Amino acid sequence: MSLLSKALEIHRRALMSAAGEVVTFKRGSLEKEVTAVPSHTMFEVVETSGGVIEVRSDDFILAPGFIDDLEEGDRMPMAGDVIIRANGDRFETMRGPGGHYWVWGDGRQTQIRVYTKRRGPSEPSE
Repeated sequence: MSLLSKALEIHRRALMSAAGEVVTFKRGSLEKEVTAVPSHTMFEVVETSGGVIEVRSDDFILAPGFIDDLEEGDRMPMAGDVIIRANGDRFETMRGPGGHYWVWGDGRQTQIRVYTKRRGPSEPSE
């Protein structure tokens, strides 16, 4: 591991420790508690009519591989995934800039940013 890689890992751990919170990541009937840092992204979407809409994504910054043990198949966030905060607020993955549900948070791929939209409080069955 290079010196830069070590520094980025120390930074990621410090960020998670200082600003992270335990959330529940759900995919179908499977769920896992993970530490995430809440954030947001503002981006513009051009409508077919030519109008421009500013969109806010409620993001969560996570360590890559956070769902490696959740299931086989796609191990990165995808459509239909849900993140629930400790206060019960429920967020569902959404497409962000470029049409992706997530992006790498840095050039060394030490964290990912998951794009979500708040969908209200957690449902009683959750």
